[in-house]
Amino acid sequence: MKDQNEYLNVKADDFEDAVTFLTKVKGAYSHDEGRYKSFVDIINRVNIDKNFVEAYTEVCNLFHDRRDLIVGFTKFLPVADKNDA
Repeated sequence: MKDQNEYLNVKADDFEDAVTFLTKVKGAYSHDEGRYKSFVDIINRVNIDKNFVEAYTEVCNLFHDRRDLIVGFTKFLPVADKNDA
């Protein structure tokens, strides 16, 4: 079984921020557990396929009513290398 740090695919320094963010998402949608589960599914897929653009698009659609959660999610996305442009 994976530990939470591996599950979230974040550095140890960001672990607390990731847990705080997940708690915020769960609280925001406490009335709609399906949205939280959908978010967890997106995270699981991105940890496997590394398709960050698709994950970002899905999260934007899922959190369309909560810009703060979209912005919070972007903190955990990799920054594009300037040489890739």
